[in-house]
Amino acid sequence: MSFVLQKSLLHRRTLCNLADTQNLASQIADILVKGDVLALNGDLGTGKTTFARNLIRARANTDKIKLGPIPSPTFTLVQQYDLPSGAIFHFD
Repeated sequence: MSFVLQKSLLHRRTLCNLADTQNLASQIADILVKGDVLALNGDLGTGKTTFARNLIRARANTDKIKLGPIPSPTFTLVQQYDLPSGAIFHFD
């Protein structure tokens, strides 16, 4: 899976395994601010939902919030997580 991140500069990073995906999700969770949009693009099974779940869980942990399962929004189209640091909307 490949991600392009843009804050002030454009970065490209290829993720080779689950640990890379989880680590990047945690790192990005730490720098997102209200109003940021993170769009993931890739084929089915490339890890977009895994990335989103880890990012949401990392933000919840920072906010000291315990979340239950974080489902894929495939059937609901959007899952909303209202956290003290700001709402996260997970679209599919």
